[in-house]
Amino acid sequence: MKDLFLFAIGAGVFFISGFSVMRLIDRRSELGLNLAAKAGTCFLAGLGLVSLQMFLYSLAGIGFGFLPIAMPWAALSAFLVYKGRKGVAVDLSVPAPAGLDRYSVPFFIIIAIQLLYSFIYAPVLPVSGWDSWAIWFLKAKVFFLEGSVSAGFLTDPSFGYSHPDYPLMVPLAVSWIYTVINGADDSIARLLYPLQYAALLAVFYHFVKTAAGARVGLLFTALLSLTPILVMHGAGLAVKVGGLYTGDYAGYADLALSAYFMGSGAFIYLYLRDGKPAQFLCAVLFLSIGAWTKNEGLTFAAIGLLILWIGSARTGKRAGYLIAASIAIFAIFVGPWAVYKAGIDIGSEYAGRAGQAASFDGISRLSIIFRYLARDLFLFTGLFSFTWWLWLCGVILNIRGQFKRPVLSLNVLALSQMSVYIFVYMITPANLEWHLQTSLDRLSLQLLPLFLMISALNFSALFGWGAGSVNRVGSKR
Repeated sequence: MKDLFLFAIGAGVFFISGFSVMRLIDRRSELGLNLAAKAGTCFLAGLGLVSLQMFLYSLAGIGFGFLPIAMPWAALSAFLVYKGRKGVAVDLSVPAPAGLDRYSVPFFIIIAIQLLYSFIYAPVLPVSGWDSWAIWFLKAKVFFLEGSVSAGFLTDPSFGYSHPDYPLMVPLAVSWIYTVINGADDSIARLLYPLQYAALLAVFYHFVKTAAGARVGLLFTALLSLTPILVMHGAGLAVKVGGLYTGDYAGYADLALSAYFMGSGAFIYLYLRDGKPAQFLCAVLFLSIGAWTKNEGLTFAAIGLLILWIGSARTGKRAGYLIAASIAIFAIFVGPWAVYKAGIDIGSEYAGRAGQAASFDGISRLSIIFRYLARDLFLFTGLFSFTWWLWLCGVILNIRGQFKRPVLSLNVLALSQMSVYIFVYMITPANLEWHLQTSLDRLSLQLLPLFLMISALNFSALFGWGAGSVNRVGSKR
């Protein structure tokens, strides 16, 4: 019970740090987030902020400790709340939920049951997935024991299997929980994953509700909450699903990355629709934290930033400020780790292999890659549910809507990232079929909420579902 209490305090620091930065970003209350979406956005932002703070402390020679990490955020949030009471900062009011009726109740119950299950089941077992204990939680334990990021560990060839080139958001976030509870208790740390799962659903629901109404939001959020691969990463399942070697993937980084991909896509859509600076900055924040989470986030961030910069051109003089701010935010999250890796000579297994994609060997791999994609995405419904079928049918049935901004931007963002994954398989030094069998499910999870979000927009526009805001889906505004 004591560890659970301490975990709540540690998780609270994530919320407080995210709250502080979101308060600075949304000074004019432009986002209109409901209470659940505010909590989800703050938590996801806080994971990136606190982990980055810990890494910067390591660079400065400051050891991990509760007070040095928590106190700056507590002071900043208290100051912002105080200023808010003076009428300077953000309005604390929460938009009331609307559009809920008896037809929505079953969807709400489904979501509630899924969340309840995840919080009850997650702490029952320790981490069991290979990447969980051999990569993310192993690093978290080392950083916790040494009180800082250890260059000796990252450069030790005997730990090369832990992928020292991977960004450190997840292991440092877990290490923060270890620091707060003063012990490397994996079962307690696993509770971070139901929180990620809940935050993902909250942000997803808010976006779809904003674009298409509460009923559509609950329907698609219920579908997302029931997707087996998402539950496996959010809490774990007692049985194997979809041919995977285990049913428990809690402890991986892909769930968090899927939340950042989806969240940044949602804010990009809203910015292209409404043109509010806070939406632009939130999209940049999520893109940047995604790049701090896994290497896949770097290309996604590059594509997302390019879309935002093109979209900001209509704002005139403000575009320069927004572009400069986006470069600064991205550099803060990506720059220190990139410089640190170069300083201790940590490379990538894909470095120097880009030319192989154009070779005969790289091109000849495409038939195998597309065969696996078609099989896994569209036949493994026990793993992905009907997400990819919904997206494909929505695109075909609402084909005209795909070429109108801002839906076009979401499709470009999602499909471009999928193309990056195909490119990686074309140049992988590993056995191609083994690589596909062991990673395609996780790469698909990273994009799954974003593709389902696009499906919600397509079907709401196609059938006229939802509130009045649905009429703007796919518009050029």
